[in-house]
Amino acid sequence: MNEEDWDNIEKVPVYTEKELATEFDSFSTILNGTSKNNLPLYSSPIKLNKLDADWNKRLKAIKRLEGLILGGAPHIANFPILMSKLYLQINAQV
Repeated sequence: MNEEDWDNIEKVPVYTEKELATEFDSFSTILNGTSKNNLPLYSSPIKLNKLDADWNKRLKAIKRLEGLILGGAPHIANFPILMSKLYLQINAQV
């Protein structure tokens, strides 16, 4: 991802609490760098290309989160709770 990608954030509409929870589960998995069963996504020493791919996934997830926010996700009742659960994971990316 390059700087131009951040200039064109598309709105991602979400309509139900369940849809939003599914999106946040995906973010959590990506930002933790683990699979759904909490195993590391790679067990061998991290190679540069895997590290780059991992960061690209993380950046895309953060970009999608921004798209959800622009698309109205804060108006869904469970958004504050879900967002608070991601706080530490998002903070760790910085």
